[in-house]
Amino acid sequence: MRTSSLFAFQYFGLDKDVDMVNIGKNSQVCATIYREDHKPRPGLISQTFTSSGSAINAAYYMINHIAEEGFLGENGKTNQLHKRFSDNLEKIAAKMPDVLEGPWGVGGMVGMSVFKGDFEKSKAFTFKLFENGVMGFIAGANPTRVRFLVPLGAVTTDDIDNVCNIIEQTLSEM
Repeated sequence: MRTSSLFAFQYFGLDKDVDMVNIGKNSQVCATIYREDHKPRPGLISQTFTSSGSAINAAYYMINHIAEEGFLGENGKTNQLHKRFSDNLEKIAAKMPDVLEGPWGVGGMVGMSVFKGDFEKSKAFTFKLFENGVMGFIAGANPTRVRFLVPLGAVTTDDIDNVCNIIEQTLSEM
């Protein structure tokens, strides 16, 4: 639920090709959704990751909130926040082209490279960024990227602007 569609397979236009979908992470419970012709017989699926009734109700609320409150679609909140984050990072990259490259990503997943993707420098940046109040993480190698998973339901464009100001400040300190 980090794209402008409820599910990533929908975002990529794979609806007719998907036979089953696993959900978890953002819903805080896990589920598997099947096409009718792929639905397993009773007893073949373990419910280890299903969670409690209250967690299932919370997941139900979250999914409906995303679907009904303007997060989805080309002009939805997900894309608006992504665009704001990306636009801010592009401005920083224009000021510091030797320090920041990018951004990349989709929806609530935003990534960039700092210091030409050098692992040690990227790692040091994320630690300093955390000290300055922003959580990011490193991923990949050659180049190493710095990524952010935007909590779409809890942030505003002002929050995005503040985070980007901290990113720029942190890069200036290094």
